[in-house]
Amino acid sequence: MSETLGYYFLIMGGVLAVLGWLLLVRAAFRYHLGWGVVVFLFPPAAFVFASRHFLLSLGGVLVILLGAAVAVAPIVINKFHLIEVEQKPIEKTVEGEPTLTVTGLKDFDYATLKEKPYLEVLQMANGDVTDQTLEYLKGMTKLRQLDLSNTQITDDGLKVLKELPKLEVLQLNGTKVTDDGVRQYIFPLESLMELSLQRTKVTKATRLEWRDAKEGRKVAPVF
Repeated sequence: MSETLGYYFLIMGGVLAVLGWLLLVRAAFRYHLGWGVVVFLFPPAAFVFASRHFLLSLGGVLVILLGAAVAVAPIVINKFHLIEVEQKPIEKTVEGEPTLTVTGLKDFDYATLKEKPYLEVLQMANGDVTDQTLEYLKGMTKLRQLDLSNTQITDDGLKVLKELPKLEVLQLNGTKVTDDGVRQYIFPLESLMELSLQRTKVTKATRLEWRDAKEGRKVAPVF
């Protein structure tokens, strides 16, 4: 459930809770002026009044409980996935760059990427992305930024990067690439200026050597 919808549920629950409290105040005044003043000036006293005069307070109590249920509904729905939200790729233009985000999608048909050679930013940090998946990127001559974090990419998959002549930013965090693959396939990429290899077997020495080979290059923090 979206944050905006959850916010509306929270507001609605709060409104119902206030309405329930007002009903309790009304019931307290109807019972006795003293009770009414106490409940009005000290809202927690409404629960004491309700426990002593349950039938008279029943309407207000039910409305308060309804408000509480409405307020917590988004939390329950999200936690137990009671509503299945259809997931779709997010394709839009960001600062003039055609961008596609499929990160987090299940059962996405990566073959459809062949139909999008115009993309400049592609985010596909999914566990089902393999070396074979990268074959669909061939022909993306305008691709500038690529996120392959947490995928099954190995050194062998990196050879496809030579098909991306304008690639400037590459994220390979949490992949299976090694020093050999980086030296063989990434070092020759003259267009690449930003590289992230966190949680991989690539050594600090290799990362720094790539960075220092060309002025202006950036590499993710190396520890």
